[in-house]
Amino acid sequence: MEPLRMASFTYEQKTKISVSRFMDFLINLFFFLVLFPYVTFGLPSISDSQPWAALAGAFIVLLFMLVPRKQGVSKSIFAIWIISLCCIANLTVFYLFDGGESIMYLRSIYKYVTWAFIIPPVVLYLDNFRIGVFKTSVFLWFIISTLQLILKRPIVGFILPRVSYSLSRNWVLGFAPEPAYMAKVAVFFLILIDYFILSGKIESKSAMLMRYMCYWMIFISFSLTGLFLLIAYLFCRVIIVLSEKPIFSIRNLILLLLLVTTLLVVGPVVYEVIFDYVSNLSRLGHFLVSLTNKGVIDSIMTDPSFVARFGHVLRSIQTITSGEIFGSGVPNNPIGSIFSPVYDSGIYGVALIVFLLFVFLRGIFYAKSKNYRVYSFELFLIFVLLTFSESLASAYIPFIVGIVLHLHSGKRVIEYREKATFRRAITHSPYEVFGEKLVK
Repeated sequence: MEPLRMASFTYEQKTKISVSRFMDFLINLFFFLVLFPYVTFGLPSISDSQPWAALAGAFIVLLFMLVPRKQGVSKSIFAIWIISLCCIANLTVFYLFDGGESIMYLRSIYKYVTWAFIIPPVVLYLDNFRIGVFKTSVFLWFIISTLQLILKRPIVGFILPRVSYSLSRNWVLGFAPEPAYMAKVAVFFLILIDYFILSGKIESKSAMLMRYMCYWMIFISFSLTGLFLLIAYLFCRVIIVLSEKPIFSIRNLILLLLLVTTLLVVGPVVYEVIFDYVSNLSRLGHFLVSLTNKGVIDSIMTDPSFVARFGHVLRSIQTITSGEIFGSGVPNNPIGSIFSPVYDSGIYGVALIVFLLFVFLRGIFYAKSKNYRVYSFELFLIFVLLTFSESLASAYIPFIVGIVLHLHSGKRVIEYREKATFRRAITHSPYEVFGEKLVK
């Protein structure tokens, strides 16, 4: 009987490993598609944000639900599903009874579909994100954007929904339809690098090299939005460095002195060089000219893009204040910013914003370690700035929320890893050994 029992165990073991490899492939395919949110693969598209990551995420969620488990989905994932479903139902009622363009209806509900199927795989399987997939993706963006700078042509325009560039301004797109979109993706890469450092999956030298690639992509995009996001990111990095030791430590005082000296000596020279080079390029050049003549506040308040984005926020808030508790329904024109759910779904959109605020504040104040709390603050700041000018349908926007939720469940993952036996560690994949505890 013993040989038969051993044979049965071996067969079950191989079956589990085979399924795990398939899941590992599917999970990393999902992550890869998130890192290329605008690529159409040559297929027709009605919007800049593409559905491929959401489709892969939906398949992962389906497989997760079909496998019998003792635990159900987490309360946070369930809350996202309920709120997304309410928003979709609300928009559908408006579309059926008040009418509206079909394309605008599909674009409006798509952002909620994205949130429903992007966040759960991130919460459940972020530990399975292979660093090789991430490195390859960043390298591809870096190579393509650099070639575009040299050749002054999009190169990959045939797999993008559209190509918006001007040879007299900024022509570097990467795998994005606009230079500003590429800069935003590069900032997203930066916060992912910080996650991999935090989780111990990347060496410091590799992390630094990839950061330089991202800085380069942001710079050659000549994007004003990218510049602001980079400043916000570097501000978070300074906080992280200062939080590692007491503020008034000798090391921090020396770093602060070097930083101030560098800014005073090198800053004016660098500004002049950059100003002369980009003054006729893109919104960044126009903004620098305005900054020199009008000052910071006036330059920001008169910037056309800022005025338009701020107008979207005001329109969304006025929807509730004017008494339209269920929102305005299907918009005639795209409404951006984090407040867009308030515009089209009213109180359900408010519920989504309140939930997001709860998620980030919980991460900032109740994360298990100081590093996680500081990183949660970084995610919150970048998320707010990104959603001010980016569609919520972009795959990397809900991905950031998923990271925060994943970090909140990290304590249980570590405790479970400590209890895992050596035999399970060598006979089961990480997905099978550690995956279940993430959904408690």
